[in-house]
Amino acid sequence: MKTLVIDALVGAGFHSVLIAQKCEQVGLARFSNLTNTWSWKREMLEQLELEPLQELYTGMREAREALEAKMPEPVEEPLIVLQ
Repeated sequence: MKTLVIDALVGAGFHSVLIAQKCEQVGLARFSNLTNTWSWKREMLEQLELEPLQELYTGMREAREALEAKMPEPVEEPLIVLQ
Protein backbone atom coordinates (compact mmCIF):
# COMPACT_ATOMS: atom_id res chain seq x y z
CA MET A 1 0.00 0.00 0.00
CA LYS A 2 2.85 2.37 0.83
CA THR A 3 4.39 1.90 -2.62
CA LEU A 4 1.03 2.62 -4.21
CA VAL A 5 0.71 5.95 -2.37
CA ILE A 6 4.29 6.90 -3.29
CA ASP A 7 3.60 6.02 -6.93
CA ALA A 8 0.47 8.19 -6.80
CA LEU A 9 2.42 11.15 -5.38
CA VAL A 10 5.22 10.85 -7.89
CA GLY A 11 2.81 10.41 -10.77
CA ALA A 12 0.63 13.34 -9.75
CA GLY A 13 3.49 15.79 -9.51
CA PHE A 14 2.94 19.18 -7.90
CA HIS A 15 -0.14 21.35 -8.32
CA SER A 16 0.65 23.77 -5.52
CA VAL A 17 3.79 25.89 -5.32
CA LEU A 18 3.32 26.29 -1.56
CA ILE A 19 3.19 22.54 -0.98
CA ALA A 20 6.12 21.99 -3.35
CA GLN A 21 8.21 24.57 -1.49
CA LYS A 22 7.33 23.04 1.88
CA CYS A 23 8.22 19.56 0.61
CA GLU A 24 11.52 20.93 -0.65
CA GLN A 25 12.23 22.54 2.75
CA VAL A 26 11.75 19.23 4.56
CA GLY A 27 13.79 17.28 2.01
CA LEU A 28 10.99 15.44 0.18
CA ALA A 29 11.38 17.30 -3.11
CA ARG A 30 13.99 19.13 -5.16
CA PHE A 31 13.69 22.15 -7.41
CA SER A 32 15.41 22.19 -10.80
CA ASN A 33 16.52 25.61 -11.99
CA LEU A 34 17.04 24.09 -15.42
CA THR A 35 13.41 23.03 -15.91
CA ASN A 36 11.88 25.36 -13.30
CA THR A 37 9.99 22.43 -11.74
CA TRP A 38 9.91 20.37 -8.58
CA SER A 39 10.34 16.62 -8.44
CA TRP A 40 9.91 14.16 -5.61
CA LYS A 41 12.82 12.55 -3.82
CA ARG A 42 11.43 9.05 -3.91
CA GLU A 43 14.12 7.74 -1.58
CA MET A 44 12.97 10.21 1.08
CA LEU A 45 9.29 9.39 0.56
CA GLU A 46 10.11 5.72 1.11
CA GLN A 47 11.45 6.54 4.58
CA LEU A 48 8.05 7.88 5.71
CA GLU A 49 5.32 5.80 7.29
CA LEU A 50 2.07 5.17 5.40
CA GLU A 51 -0.08 7.63 7.37
CA PRO A 52 1.98 10.78 6.62
CA LEU A 53 2.22 9.70 2.99
CA GLN A 54 -1.56 9.38 2.79
CA GLU A 55 -1.98 12.81 4.42
CA LEU A 56 0.47 14.32 1.94
CA TYR A 57 -1.38 12.74 -0.98
CA THR A 58 -4.71 14.01 0.35
CA GLY A 59 -3.28 17.53 0.62
CA MET A 60 -1.93 17.37 -2.91
CA ARG A 61 -5.25 16.07 -4.24
CA GLU A 62 -7.18 18.83 -2.45
CA ALA A 63 -4.82 21.46 -3.89
CA ARG A 64 -5.36 20.05 -7.38
CA GLU A 65 -9.13 20.01 -6.95
CA ALA A 66 -9.12 23.60 -5.68
CA LEU A 67 -7.08 24.67 -8.69
CA GLU A 68 -9.41 22.86 -11.07
CA ALA A 69 -12.44 24.48 -9.41
CA LYS A 70 -10.99 27.92 -10.16
CA MET A 71 -10.41 27.13 -13.83
CA PRO A 72 -13.04 28.39 -16.27
CA GLU A 73 -15.17 25.85 -18.07
CA PRO A 74 -13.80 24.93 -21.50
CA VAL A 75 -15.42 26.72 -24.40
CA GLU A 76 -17.18 24.28 -26.65
CA GLU A 77 -17.42 26.62 -29.62
CA PRO A 78 -14.44 28.35 -31.19
CA LEU A 79 -13.84 31.95 -30.16
CA ILE A 80 -13.07 32.90 -33.76
CA VAL A 81 -13.89 31.29 -37.07
CA LEU A 82 -11.31 31.38 -39.82
CA GLN A 83 -12.54 31.19 -43.38
